[in-house]
Amino acid sequence: MKESIKSNKTKLPVPSSTPTQAAEPYFKSPHTPAVKSYNEDILGIISIVCIFWFPPIGIVLGLVGAHVAKAEGHDPLLSRIGWIINTALTLLGIIALIGLVCIFAFSNSKFNLSA
Repeated sequence: MKESIKSNKTKLPVPSSTPTQAAEPYFKSPHTPAVKSYNEDILGIISIVCIFWFPPIGIVLGLVGAHVAKAEGHDPLLSRIGWIINTALTLLGIIALIGLVCIFAFSNSKFNLSA
């Protein structure tokens, strides 16, 4: 008999646990863009400058700069360009050095510095 009484009771609605959305305000404030910092990719810029002086340092600075820029949420384009160009120039320099050593080592004539 108790079971029939329990089944006849009406269930009350359970309040939802999620809050309702607030109405949109009449006036929205304009979105102010984030201010770009001037030191976004300084290591990338230095890496590109190292192309002209010492490319192996440019490789390291470019790789570190790309990692730092990505971690800070900036675009690592300059760093990537720097380390790719520096890597290519370093490899070309190594190939040229090996070529010069081979030319001097296997040449038949003797080189004299005196005139």
